[in-house]
Amino acid sequence: KLTAEMGLWGEIVRDLAVAVAAHDREVAALKQGWANALRVAGSPPQTAARPAEPPPPRPMLVTVPPSTPAPPPPVSSASDAPTTNTELPRAAAILAALEENRLEVHLQPVVSLPQRKIRLYEALVRLRLDENTLLVPAEFLPVLERHGRTPDLDRRMLGRVATIARHMAVRGSDAGIACNIAPASLAEPGFLRKLGKLVDAHPDLAGRLVLELPQRCWRSLDAEQAGGLAALRERGLAFSLDQANDLRLDPLSLADRGVRFVKLSVAILLDQASSRGLDVEMKDLSAALSRAGIQLVAERVEREEDVPDLIDLDVPLAQGFVFAPPRPVRSDVMNGAALAPRPANPPPDPEPQARAALEGPPPEPIANTTVERMPFRAFLRRAS
Repeated sequence: KLTAEMGLWGEIVRDLAVAVAAHDREVAALKQGWANALRVAGSPPQTAARPAEPPPPRPMLVTVPPSTPAPPPPVSSASDAPTTNTELPRAAAILAALEENRLEVHLQPVVSLPQRKIRLYEALVRLRLDENTLLVPAEFLPVLERHGRTPDLDRRMLGRVATIARHMAVRGSDAGIACNIAPASLAEPGFLRKLGKLVDAHPDLAGRLVLELPQRCWRSLDAEQAGGLAALRERGLAFSLDQANDLRLDPLSLADRGVRFVKLSVAILLDQASSRGLDVEMKDLSAALSRAGIQLVAERVEREEDVPDLIDLDVPLAQGFVFAPPRPVRSDVMNGAALAPRPANPPPDPEPQARAALEGPPPEPIANTTVERMPFRAFLRRAS
């Protein structure tokens, strides 16, 4: 019996030894894994510490700046930035030009047909980026609209137009002057009230200043905007419907709002398909507007052969390069230097003098140029 018990204890001790050995192997494996993990985790610090060799360059860079390699770069880059605006983004350059008031006013005449006598001028804005870059509205207006700066542009333009109108009044010209107003300007609170104060401060604007608004703007006026325009109409300002692409017009309603001019492109006026579906024919449109006290203006007239066709349609006014291109206003006029009292004995025809003062000297004739032949039909129209 004792022998059997001893055999049982021997088996227990043997099993215990096997279990302890297995446990020791597992502990050894865990220690090896920890050692590997520590080596992997410790390798970055060693690799980061190895770049202890780069730090020598850092002291080199710290000691080099005093010797002047570092200072020159900032100086040269700072001097290059202001000298050329072309390095700036175009939008930033446009906004900077507006802030610096680099606006130019060009005037293009609107003439009567068939006499081609100047009745009014349209003030066209240009924006100068630098000595060699002059932008037209199509190139900078989208940027100003995105940044909400069109009301600021209109305010600056109206101030210049007021100066030009005063000059024209002093020089004895009875021509009016038209200025475009953006829809965003009408939507700005207080814009129309400030414009009314400008008219009160410059009585010469009454009966002379014409505000041009797009057709879509006339169709979306709210009560406040309509009231503001009515107040300006009572002060003697007239309005023009511009950028018209829909010929379904209500002349009486427009006249009640103070509209005195409707501008249509020559392409629309001479397109026979444009009058389809209208209450009146294209040839009767001018008469229908005239009965309401509104004058039709054909704009973008660039071909001489279109003029007789406009006369056939009884279009009273026209504007375009055929008659005269836009010309810049002289700097002395914009500075107010030309505002002098009218002479006691004014010349018999002050209109050419006012026109010359505003537009500057006409271009010199080109040598060896031939006179352009006028179509016989146009000759008959002008003779009549």
